[in-house]
Amino acid sequence: MFHRFDLAFNPFIYEPLFTDAEVRSLAHRANQLQLGGTLKALAALLAKTDLGATQKQQAQLLRSQVQARADDVLKLARSLADTDPLLFSQYQQPFGS
Repeated sequence: MFHRFDLAFNPFIYEPLFTDAEVRSLAHRANQLQLGGTLKALAALLAKTDLGATQKQQAQLLRSQVQARADDVLKLARSLADTDPLLFSQYQQPFGS
């Protein structure tokens, strides 16, 4: 139960780790559990050709952390949908971000 609640509602990124302002704002967005939007913004950021080494490294680290969280959320959502559709319906909104 804790794992399910943690994935649905708790921040998971240590924001002070990210010193670049743009990456830190995306870390904050990830902690608001906007995983899909954060991954999309990180892809756009990493597609830029004028990134500094530090900004690129921080963006890649954040992307790996957010992607891992999104994978965990998707795995849990699929499991709940198969085993407990009623409980899954309660988590649809938090998991849908």
